[in-house]
Amino acid sequence: MIRRLYPTLLQGDIAKCNYFEGWFQKIYVPELNKSIIIIYGFATGNELTKTGFIQLFVPGNDVIHINFPQHQITLSKRKHEVKLGPNYFSTNRIHIEHELVELDIEIIPQTKKVLKQNSMGIFYLVPGLPCYHSVLQINSSIQGIIKINNELIQLTHASGYLEKNWGISFPEKYFWMHAQDPLNSTNQILYSQAEMRWRNKTFIKHVGFIQLNGRSFDLRKIHRKQLVCNVYNSNQLEISIDHMGIFLYFDLDEATNTSFKSPSNGKMTNKIIHNIGVPIRLKQELIPLNNIILLNGNVENSIF
Repeated sequence: MIRRLYPTLLQGDIAKCNYFEGWFQKIYVPELNKSIIIIYGFATGNELTKTGFIQLFVPGNDVIHINFPQHQITLSKRKHEVKLGPNYFSTNRIHIEHELVELDIEIIPQTKKVLKQNSMGIFYLVPGLPCYHSVLQINSSIQGIIKINNELIQLTHASGYLEKNWGISFPEKYFWMHAQDPLNSTNQILYSQAEMRWRNKTFIKHVGFIQLNGRSFDLRKIHRKQLVCNVYNSNQLEISIDHMGIFLYFDLDEATNTSFKSPSNGKMTNKIIHNIGVPIRLKQELIPLNNIILLNGNVENSIF
């Protein structure tokens, strides 16, 4: 099997030097109008006692960081299944046991087949890129409980989004956002743009999709020159796709800011600012929908 043709499967292992593979689970909770974030994986550039990692953010709490030695990491090559100590992660269930938090959730995928339009396409076959990206699930139904700081959070109407990254390092300059309609979780947008370096060359690559009222748009097919970003100040920006009549307005002033660790040369040493609960106004002029939809999103931005 050529594993690069199946990017949702495990792409590496803990024997590779200066390598990382990590998963990003977003859980949107309508009652909070914000998201719980679970990041987990392994980074072989870390110390042997800290190869595996979990980063967990629950709104109203600090980020919890948990590390694991190599011998406590179990990875499946046949399906998405990761075990870090007593903690278990898959596309159907997540279980976390720690002195600061207990979490047990069931994940029910709404679609059996991962959408193709989220992928990097033929770029999966390009060897030596610093970072690769793939989406495993969108709009999954999530139920379960979280116990943190003597608080019990019951998830009954939450929705999930799961993606992964692997390689050596996160791009130094990139923009990433995922947003959904709080009133209709099937309405979602993913857009990511990164400056990639490969064999002494630098190029910009973008991926993403738009799903609105049952219609799907592949943003890979949009030429980068057709995507225009206007920055009004450090916390307000607009992305427009003129020929589709779509405009996205971001207001980061109203978001909750937190930070996570990200990989550099296989080590979790970089810091990224993650904006949670970003109000995003989607205005469309050509698609027969309501003219403006208010989305709730998550944003990382080191390029604009």
